[in-house]
Amino acid sequence: MRRTRWLLATLLLCACVHRGVTPIRSHFNKAVYLYSRGELEAAISEYRLALDEEPDDYRASFNLAEAQEALADRLERGSNAEAAEALRAQAEARYRALLAVR
Repeated sequence: MRRTRWLLATLLLCACVHRGVTPIRSHFNKAVYLYSRGELEAAISEYRLALDEEPDDYRASFNLAEAQEALADRLERGSNAEAAEALRAQAEARYRALLAVR
């Protein structure tokens, strides 16, 4: 009986793992991971891929704006004010679009 329960639990776990993660969530999750590691350019790319798949995903949109702001800060510290300003403008436009929807 105990062996049967163990086998059933293993099969259920495998079934859950086999379903996998949808593409939008995997791009989103990868972006969150990259952002947490400070890989801002890569995170921005992944957030854009997530938004290509699901344009109305407000979390991906907000996080993209946050990543753009963080990269703008980094560029500003590196004396690249022009690129930082362009990123800030993109982030601000995204924030405004999010506020308009909500």
